[in-house]
Order: sequence, then structure tokens, then C-alpha cells
Amino acid sequence: MASMSFGQLVRQYRKARDLTRVKFADQLGYATSTLRHIENDTLQPSQHLLKRLCVVLQMSPEEQALLLRTAQNTTPIDITHIAPALVPTNLTTTIPLVGRDEDMITINDLLHQPEVRLITLTGVGGVGKTSLARQIATQIVPDFADGVFLIDLDNLSDSQMLVPSIARVMGIGAPYTSISITDLHTYLYHKHAVLILDNFEKFLTATTLLTDLLQQVPYLRLLVTSRVRLHIKGEHVVLVKPFTVPELDRLPSLESLITMPAITLFANQAQIAQPTFAITATNAELVARICVRVAGIPLALKVVASRLTTMSLEQILTSLDQHHQSGNTISTSSLLMETGMRDALDWNYHNLDSTSQSLFMQVALFADEWTMEALESIVIRPTSVSHQHQTDHWLLLKHLTMLCEAHLVQSITLPDGSTRFFMLEPIRDYALERGRQHLTQEK
Repeated sequence: MASMSFGQLVRQYRKARDLTRVKFADQLGYATSTLRHIENDTLQPSQHLLKRLCVVLQMSPEEQALLLRTAQNTTPIDITHIAPALVPTNLTTTIPLVGRDEDMITINDLLHQPEVRLITLTGVGGVGKTSLARQIATQIVPDFADGVFLIDLDNLSDSQMLVPSIARVMGIGAPYTSISITDLHTYLYHKHAVLILDNFEKFLTATTLLTDLLQQVPYLRLLVTSRVRLHIKGEHVVLVKPFTVPELDRLPSLESLITMPAITLFANQAQIAQPTFAITATNAELVARICVRVAGIPLALKVVASRLTTMSLEQILTSLDQHHQSGNTISTSSLLMETGMRDALDWNYHNLDSTSQSLFMQVALFADEWTMEALESIVIRPTSVSHQHQTDHWLLLKHLTMLCEAHLVQSITLPDGSTRFFMLEPIRDYALERGRQHLTQEK
């Protein structure tokens, strides 16, 4: 390999990583014609290109040294300036996530597709969107030479602070100086960077900023977490779902049960509260019932598991079941308050129009899965006028879609192509609570 020309060496490294010339050129940030000239040894590599090659190809120190030796007759370069560890970021080390391997592969693949510039992680409150975004971000740092930055929007109250917040995190400009969107464009224009915008649902009226960044900054990628999708051109939505929970009427074997992410997460958190805790044949069904009761929502699983400091598994399950069956507003709210889910559900509820709010309370009357036809039977009044019935059908579908997009209602498609709907139990509890409050106010 040492006798190869610089261009031949670059071509061999590219092909070994199964990259087309077009895709590789895009990752480098150079025109395809430029890469062709490099590989044909008709163009000398610049220092910037050498740096990009080492970072994008994720070269080992030995590979870097060989590449630089081969290029030495044209452009010597100090290898210390291209070490992947120097990629700028404000991220800290994260704890490995349970049960998100498939999601991480999907998102990682999307982030490395040149045509994908905006990815939105969405899902019900407490499902782990932020944790997933942070985990992905720490993994991709070596792949983006100009940095991966997390901007937490949770404490911002004004969309006018979005640009200054991005600038501050990225170290753009002097402290307390005013940064304009044009300044941001100029700074980011040639950079291969990723911005993670966490909790963007508060600023849905400011999506034009994201559109503007994507149009003006060609190599920038955005990874956004939001309770709802942004509805921006080019948006790729990844729905982060609660963990699958066991079927109580046919529990798997203990060996299979403890491999389920919901069970694993509960056990991990339980061992923090009670170091001697272990899932056994004796308590497996209790744990499974608790996981089902909180619908496999990761944050809820962590909260109920932490109660083992003062409660037994039996007491935790009894408490959850009593809250569910009693209809006690205070009791029903306690789990939601502890997990922070109530704030998220309040936000989703208040962002619905009055018709969708009414439908939300009505569908909570279904204890199990239901169909569109079943919903129509209780919502649409019987009429002999087919045109009016059709209009009502489409209006109902419109508002049901709003509930699904807000993750207040879930849908599944069966093998025969039909669609059924359901509510996660904590959300159904919340909807029933809202219904009781509404009836009280009417009286």
C-alpha cells in the first residue's frame, strides 16, 4: 500500500468503507469533480482536505500517518491538528440506554444520508426523546468535524433567544454581544456540524428559523426533539415509542421476560432503590403488571421503581390500580406529576381546539382498542342524509388525526390492513380526569 499514489490510496480507503464517490464527496464537503481529480492525482490536496479525509474516514493513527506520508511531497501537515478527539462539542458522557438499539441505528443512518438535513424525534412525554438524542449525539461526534452541539430550549421563554442561545453554545462572538441570523449563517456556512435542539415544541411558531438555517447553511444537520412534528419541508420524523410490555394472559418465561427493555429498565432502577432487588419467578408477574400499568413509558417506569425505597411491589401495584379504578383526581394525577408527564399532557391538551379536546375525553371511554366505525357510532348522530354523514366522518377523522399527532391516541395497523386505536393507560387516566372536571364545571 505504501507504494500507491495519494489518489490511489484515497480511492482504496473510500472503497474499503463502501462509499460512492458522490456520497464521499458530500461528506467531505467538496464537489464530486474535485474528489475525482484527487483520486486521479491531477489535483494536490489542501490542508483542509487532508483534515477532512482523516476525520470522515475515521482513520486510525497508523492510517493517518500513512496518508500524510503519501501526501508529504505535496502538503505536509501536523497530525495533531486532525485528531478526532478535538472535534468541538458541549456534550458530556451519557449512560448507555436500555432498549433503544434499533432507534439508534435508524437515526444514525439518517444522519449520515446527505439528503437528510432535519430529523425530528417525537413521542409522548416521558418516552425518552431527550435521552435518545443525547446518546446519538455522543456517538456521532467523531463523524462531524465541526462539532455536535446540544441546545436545551426548556428554560427559554422567548423565541427571540433561539439565535443567541445557539451562538452561545457554539462559542460564536464575544460574551454579551448581539448575534444576528446572518452572523450565524456566515459562521456555519462551510461547517459540517449537527445542532440538537431539545424541547422545540415551545417554539413551533419559529420553525422559519430552522427552514432558513437549512436553506442558507448547506452542510448543517438538525436533530430536534419535540412533542409534535414540525411540519417543515424535508423533515424526517422518528416516532419514539414506549417499550413493549408483556401480555399478562400469556407471560413469557422468566429468561425471556428479563430481556424485555421495559422489565430491564424497571429492574435497573429498582436496584438503585433496593440494591438486593432481583426479578424472580415469584415476583415476575407483579413486575410485569406494573410495567403494563404504566404503559412501558420509560420515565414512569423509573419513577414507580424508585418507590421500592418505601413500598413493596404489591403496594406499588395496588396503589396504581386503586388510582386507576377509583377515579380520584388527586390520585390519578400523582404519577403524572412525579414523572413530569402532566406538564406535557397539559401542554398537548391546551394546544387542541375545543372539538379535539371533547373528542379526547370521549375516546377515553373505550377501555380497550377501538375502530373508526366504533367511534363513529358514539360520536356521529344517526342521519338519513348521506352527504352530512360523510362530512361528519371527515371532520371526525381530522380531529382524531390531531389526537394521534399529539400522541394522545395511538394507532396500530393490523395484518389485514385495518387500523385500530387505543390510549396508553396514564393518558387515558388523564383524559378521564379531564372529563370529570368538564362535567363538574357544566353542573
